[in-house]
Formats: sequence, C-alpha cells, structure tokens
Amino acid sequence: MIFCHPRSPVGAGLPAMVVNDDAGHLTLRGALRFFASKLAPTVLCVLLGIPGLAQAFDLQQLSDQLAKPDVIHGHFIQEKHLRALPQPLTSKGTFVLAKNHGLLWLLKTPLQQDYRITGKGIARRDASGWQMLPGKSAGAEQNRLFLAVLQGDSSGLQRDFELSLSGEAQNWKLTLTPRSLLLKQVFNQINITGGELVNTIELLETQGDSTLLRMQDSTSTQPLSDAEQHDFAE
Repeated sequence: MIFCHPRSPVGAGLPAMVVNDDAGHLTLRGALRFFASKLAPTVLCVLLGIPGLAQAFDLQQLSDQLAKPDVIHGHFIQEKHLRALPQPLTSKGTFVLAKNHGLLWLLKTPLQQDYRITGKGIARRDASGWQMLPGKSAGAEQNRLFLAVLQGDSSGLQRDFELSLSGEAQNWKLTLTPRSLLLKQVFNQINITGGELVNTIELLETQGDSTLLRMQDSTSTQPLSDAEQHDFAE
C-alpha cells in the first residue's frame, strides 16, 4: 500500500517501489523500501451534517473514505534520499489504481518502464508483453503492503503496524510503526498524509535513508480506458 489481494480498497493511492540497486532507478522491490511508504494515511476528524456536531474521524471511516473510488488516476514523484548521496534520486511517472484489479505504475523518468501490481504479484512490461517477476516471499510481502496502503486496507496494515491517525477527513496523517522484528529492521516509521485520497507517503528507514512519494493531480472521475482494462486483464 502490504500486498496480497486487497481487502476493501481505499482509494488512493499509495505504491512501493525502490531505487534499483544496479541502475540507481526506481523498481518495484516492494512497498517496504519504496515507502522507506504506502497506504492507509489517516488521522481524521469528520464533521457531521448537523451544525455544531462533530465526531472524531477514525480508521474505519478513513478506510471507507479511501475505498469509495473504483478507479484513481494520477502522477507521482518519488525521491529516494540516500545517506551517501548529496542529492535525492528522483523518479516520475503516472499511476492507475483500480478496485478489484490492482495498480499500474508507469515510470517515465529517469527511464521508461511499466509495472503492474496485483494480488498475483508484480509484472513488468517488455517488448513481448507483461512478464511476471520471480516470486519471492519478501517481494510478495512488499506487494501486499503497498496495495494495502494505497487502498486504505487498515485491517491489513494493522497486522504489521501500530497505526496512529490524526487530523480530519480532508487533512489527515497516518503514522505506521512496525510491529514485527523483520519490519523493525527495515523501517523506523512510515508516514502517510492525504484528504479524499492519499497525497504523500514517507518511509523512514533504520539505516538513515528515506523515500518520499508524492501523489499529484489524483482524480477518481475517469473510468479505466480500453488500454488499461486490457493491461489488467492480460
């Protein structure tokens, strides 16, 4: 978002990719280090329709809010901050998050590469079509985590993290603190912010590196195009 079959998607979007160790570029090594975010941003306060009456926004309301959109389109900018480098490694592209389908992560710069993340795993497009990447337990877990974050699957996130939500429905922050020893070895904390949809995902790693993912111009008003439906079905 954490990534097996998404439970009740929560719109938004946030993915989990990592800078390629060989090329220095973003890859889909997982929601873990890519977020080192993604999904389940929330500390919210929801105002009721009755003047003067308010109710604290909770995780369930956040999940319900993020799960509403069937399809989300948007742009992303990812900055990978490495202790050894004075400037962050920056990647840009577009994404399509579709309920009951998965995520298309279309990298535009510094190189062009298309990825598809679904409950079946991660696939990369080449000249002959979509090719599934070798399945590994770590990669599968990262995939599950990334989808959970982007789809606002709070129940899935709570298996692996302590969740702390603050703010209101249109301006919230969700903090994820690792529960398991394995995750604690990778992340100190994951911060997610948003409103109607997820806006940013920040992953703070134990070794001092960090990743900031910004989701821009996100919209839930456009249905899947014929080409996008074909990409998910292939």
